[in-house]
Amino acid sequence: MYSWRPNLIIGFHSCDEKVRDDVLNGKASLVSFHRNYHWLGDGLYFWEYNLKRADEYAKEDSKRKNSFIKKPSVLGAIIQLGRCLDLSDSTNIDILKIHYEKLIKDPIEKFHFEELTNKPVEAGGEPVLKFRDCFIFNSIHKSMKELECGEFDTIRAPYLEGKPIYPGTEIREKNHIQICVRNINSIKGYFLPLLADPKHPIH
Repeated sequence: MYSWRPNLIIGFHSCDEKVRDDVLNGKASLVSFHRNYHWLGDGLYFWEYNLKRADEYAKEDSKRKNSFIKKPSVLGAIIQLGRCLDLSDSTNIDILKIHYEKLIKDPIEKFHFEELTNKPVEAGGEPVLKFRDCFIFNSIHKSMKELECGEFDTIRAPYLEGKPIYPGTEIREKNHIQICVRNINSIKGYFLPLLADPKHPIH
C-alpha cells in the first residue's frame, strides 16, 4: 500500500568518462547488464546522494582487471523511485523473508540457491560478489512478472561497507544507500555533477 515513492532523489552512477559524456550528449543510454553477482539483482546502480563514494568506487573499479572504466567518472541522475522495494522499510524486508521461505520449498530453486554464496573479490576481503543475494532478488521479480502483479521500478537498500570508524560501532567508513533502477523510465534526467565552490558554503 505504501510502496510508491513519488519524490525525486539524486543518484550518482560510477562509470567511464566517455560513457558519462555520451549519455549527457544524447549519443548513448545507460544499459542494464546482467551480472549474477550484483547485490540487488539486474538493473542500473546508483549511490543515493553520495558523490564522494561514487567517485571512490569509479577509481577503485578502474584498477581491476578487465574493468569497463578506463577514465573514472561519475554521472548524476534525477530518479523517481516509483514502486520501490525499499529495504529500510520493515514491510519490504518481510517480502524478502516470505519469498525466501517459499523458494526453499521448491527443490530446484532451493538447489540453485544453496549452490550460491556471497564471495570476496580477494581472499580475506569483504563478500562483495553477491551471488546469493542476486539470485533472491531476480527470483522475486521473476515471480511478480509471472503473477502479473506489477514489478518494482526500483530497489533501495542501506549497505554497510568498510571498517568500523571506531571500536564497537556498526557505522562504517563506506556506508551508503544504493539504488537499483529496474524501470529505465524512473530516470527523469542526467547531469554533470559539480564540485562545491568553497567561497559559497552550503548550509
